[in-house]
Amino acid sequence: MNQNILDGLTQIEELTINTIDIFLQKTKGKKHITIIEGLDKMLSEEQITDIFKKLKKQYGCGGTLILNSKKNLSEKGYITFQGDHVNQMKQFLINYGDKKTFTVNNIKIHGC
Repeated sequence: MNQNILDGLTQIEELTINTIDIFLQKTKGKKHITIIEGLDKMLSEEQITDIFKKLKKQYGCGGTLILNSKKNLSEKGYITFQGDHVNQMKQFLINYGDKKTFTVNNIKIHGC
């Protein structure tokens, strides 16, 4: 196989592995839930907990943190927040940390 094709496939795999997904889900009535998935692929549990606490404090919303236990690898870890905070969460993640961890290209927004 051509080396350029192999390099391209490797880059696609890296982008897929290092993608953060932010979903907006509508619940009963006019209420919404913002869900962030994929942090457990890139960060430690301590870093995820730190992000969770900072986001709750900054946006004054309730939320739930579910970390992927090593026993059940089929489950994904995720964070949920009450309300529509999709764009604010994306901007927070881009500004968080060393600027190389989260970029505009590896954060995908769904359901808006």
